[in-house]
Amino acid sequence: MWKLILIGAAFLAVAFFAAFIWQQSEKSSREDDANKHAEIATTLEAAVSDGLDTGTVLSEYVQTGNPALLATMQAKSDDAVRKLTAAMTTAGSDPNGFVKTGSVIVQRSGQVIALRQAGDAAGAGAALQALANDFGSFVQQQRAFIAEEQLAAAESKTSADNADQLSNFFMIAGAVTSLAVAGGVAISVFRRKPAVALPA
Repeated sequence: MWKLILIGAAFLAVAFFAAFIWQQSEKSSREDDANKHAEIATTLEAAVSDGLDTGTVLSEYVQTGNPALLATMQAKSDDAVRKLTAAMTTAGSDPNGFVKTGSVIVQRSGQVIALRQAGDAAGAGAALQALANDFGSFVQQQRAFIAEEQLAAAESKTSADNADQLSNFFMIAGAVTSLAVAGGVAISVFRRKPAVALPA
């Protein structure tokens, strides 16, 4: 009976350590997921910020016609497209068509600029207003996606923390069980050891 208890305890200790390794793997996987979602959200937030800055400069250009603003606007626009593309690349897909929509908005911005360069301030203003309405909707869609990614990151982080707590529990349980088995074996050996007769 004692042997069966020791064998059962030994198997239980192995199971605890196996569960510890599994939970550590789960923790690592969840942390990777959390970092990925957080990176997507952060990169897309930066893209939205650059896009809004581009719109502000474009509006100023339509009002003033100052050609010095074009270089700044181009740089901001390039940054927005680059970050938007990077975010969707990290996500692995672009189900909302953000990259395509962003490219269309850039093309329409070029049309606004062309009208203003041709001296058609009124036409450029009208085109800018139509573009601003669509861009506002585009920004709302991106912000909704950012919120989803932030939520996914938070959920993955919570799962990683839970896995970490479980792994610690299994590690402690495995260590305690192993010590119990070792103690049981030591007691068993001590009991079996024959008594040594002392010399008279």
